[in-house]
Amino acid sequence: MAERFAYPPLGPLCSLLRMARGGPVKRTHTVSVRLTPDERAAWDRVRAAAGRRELGAWVRDVVDEAIADHGPAGAGEASTSGRVPGGPRALPAADRDARRQLAGMANNLNQIARQLNAVGAGAVLLDEVAAALVEVAAAARAVRER
Repeated sequence: MAERFAYPPLGPLCSLLRMARGGPVKRTHTVSVRLTPDERAAWDRVRAAAGRRELGAWVRDVVDEAIADHGPAGAGEASTSGRVPGGPRALPAADRDARRQLAGMANNLNQIARQLNAVGAGAVLLDEVAAALVEVAAAARAVRER
């Protein structure tokens, strides 16, 4: 029978190993983020410039810093720039007006389609409604891409 080798207890070394990956707190939630190849490359460049090896730990630190910079527990408070971290960027006045007008046009188009369907005339004007929807979608993309 082969003699079994007894490993010495690792004690403090084990806790150091646990600290190296994620810290002393057991994390139980996973957050997935989809990125384009360009976004991933940009994240990797910034992470590497910060001297960090693990993307997850770097993202946690960036988010923790944003939370810490915006009041106790990040209570949804705006910073001196007026933005809450991760909140929508303020649109210039011209874009706000264009977006409001576009929303009004889309609402009107929806009401027209609802009325046409109610009286059974929807199929007759389907091509015109479809063309109008394409125009509204193109206008929405143009506003979004500004």
